[in-house]
Amino acid sequence: MKKFKASALKLSAFVFCIIIAIGCEDPRFAKAEEKVQSFRQKLNGYKNQFENIDTVKLNEIANTVAKGIDSIETMALTQNWILDKEEAEFLTNYKSIAKPTANLIEKAQILKSDLLYSEKQLATLQTDIQNRSLPIDSILVYLDKEEKALRVIGASTQNMLEGRRLLVDRFQELHPQYTYYVNRITTEK
Repeated sequence: MKKFKASALKLSAFVFCIIIAIGCEDPRFAKAEEKVQSFRQKLNGYKNQFENIDTVKLNEIANTVAKGIDSIETMALTQNWILDKEEAEFLTNYKSIAKPTANLIEKAQILKSDLLYSEKQLATLQTDIQNRSLPIDSILVYLDKEEKALRVIGASTQNMLEGRRLLVDRFQELHPQYTYYVNRITTEK
């Protein structure tokens, strides 16, 4: 009977310790989980903004400009055409679209990769928080790094949207002049 009471006492002490341990869970886990949800909302907003960058349109602009430059230069060479000041200035301006377009396309690919990486990181953090598979201090370090990465992604997204807008405006301004010069070259020279 004494052994039974002693084991029952040990068992109840063990159960009590488990209940205390569960009740004393670190509240930082809950805050970390809230942060992950907040970061996911931000990330989804950045992904929606990224979709507005429209890399297909940027590729079309890059291809159109490259073909346009090639056709003007080919016509000039085949017809021994010497550019006047206005034509040379236009060609220089038109060529100036090519490099920023290529840079913007490259940055869009990097940003897309960053968005996917952050999405995976947040999913992993969510799992680690739910499973308590990492110490809370480690999770907080990862959350801090992810917060910094999201700030960079947000700024990059805004810069890309503005860069795309400026590039498209510049292309729409110059492309009609391209058509004009091609027509003029083929009829006059």
